[in-house]
Amino acid sequence: NALASGSGVNQWNYAIDIDFFDDVIEDLESSFCYDTRQVFAVGHSSGAGITHELGCLRGNVLRGIAPVAGSLVSNDCAKEVAVMQIHGINDTTVPISTGEQTRDFWVGYNSCNCDETIDTEYSDCIQYPDCDPDYPVYWCPHEYEDPNHSHPGHAWPPFAGEAIWDFFKTLPPVDPSLAAPTKSGECTSKETTMMQFSIHFPDDFGPPAGFMAITLYDQLGMEQPLLTQPDYILNF
Repeated sequence: NALASGSGVNQWNYAIDIDFFDDVIEDLESSFCYDTRQVFAVGHSSGAGITHELGCLRGNVLRGIAPVAGSLVSNDCAKEVAVMQIHGINDTTVPISTGEQTRDFWVGYNSCNCDETIDTEYSDCIQYPDCDPDYPVYWCPHEYEDPNHSHPGHAWPPFAGEAIWDFFKTLPPVDPSLAAPTKSGECTSKETTMMQFSIHFPDDFGPPAGFMAITLYDQLGMEQPLLTQPDYILNF
């Protein structure tokens, strides 16, 4: 469970909580005997975001990840993980477009074939072929909407728990990745547009207190932005 931010919203703080993850792993290693070849991370929504980040930054610890309704912010990963990514087609909190961009990153990063897909035993999931050995990528777009959820298309789908557990069980136990992919490629399903602009301040505005951040929304009326923290900081 993420701590509340200054505005009272429960949101993972990637810098602080990744350090917390490291501390948890260190405590486990000193307290328990477990198979270090089978450590996984799962999360939903904000928890899916931190799960993506952990997969990117802590592939030397994690064997695989299964984020549900979240997206990746980082793009400078160090190791590899197996990925099952689940996302609602009608999600208005984390739009499917951001999930697709994250999927394309993992498909390219794990050196999978971007142009082909394979049906799986899960009706909502496809697999990309020719990934690096031991690092498959599954993509599971679904149409489930929970009428009792405040954001119906953002809800956890009923098939997710069993599918994730089965996915993890099929992964052969291997030592966590110690290096980045050797032939990582790039898969892009949508065009990327570069936007450049200037911000003009009144003469009496004074120096900014610290920094400014750009928040990106997919459309007007969205309650949550595409990115819950910026990739780039504008500072003076």
